[in-house]
Amino acid sequence: MLNSSKGSWLSRSWQVWFSLVVAGFMYLPVVVLTVFSFNAGRSSAQWQGFSLKWYDKFLHDERILGALGQSLIIGVVAVRSRRS
Repeated sequence: MLNSSKGSWLSRSWQVWFSLVVAGFMYLPVVVLTVFSFNAGRSSAQWQGFSLKWYDKFLHDERILGALGQSLIIGVVAVRSRRS
């Protein structure tokens, strides 16, 4: 009886660790990109200070804003057509 509960605990422990490793593998690049999106330098190889200049460039680029607007329109139309 004692062995079965220990085996059950070990299998659950392995599953928890595996889940944490997979989640870390998936989310670590997102966290790194988010942190370096505030980097003042042109390259992400070296941190050169905090800056919002990349977000400023993003918000003033007409091509990106146009593509974002079209994507939102397509998304809204797709969602509305599924409801009908």
